[in-house]
Amino acid sequence: MIYLASPYSSGHKIVGSEKDAMLVVRYLEVEAAVAQLIKDGEMVYSPIVHHHHLALRYKMPKDFDFWRRRDFHFIDLSEMLLVLQLIGWDISEGVTREIDYAKSKMKSIRYVVPTELKVPGFKAYREIP
Repeated sequence: MIYLASPYSSGHKIVGSEKDAMLVVRYLEVEAAVAQLIKDGEMVYSPIVHHHHLALRYKMPKDFDFWRRRDFHFIDLSEMLLVLQLIGWDISEGVTREIDYAKSKMKSIRYVVPTELKVPGFKAYREIP
């Protein structure tokens, strides 16, 4: 299984309705990535796709600290961490901590930019040592 890491609530200093809009845009971007990976035959888990609607509907926290235990559990179950390089991925606290955790568990880590998802078979990601 692939664990798809992507930025969600951090990485930008915006608040209020602009931040809410950013969360929706990031969710839609990640949802499209998950759909493409599934079409390509991959088994993929995305905490953003799985939990976004729950967090909104049931007024759950959107920060990484709340979700960390669950996220790390799914990283444990995964063979690979795939980092979706959306804007802000490199300054996202959650993505950074997911990468660090995956490294500590000796998981394969790969990075992909959203435009590469259109490549048939999704073989455009690169492995980082």
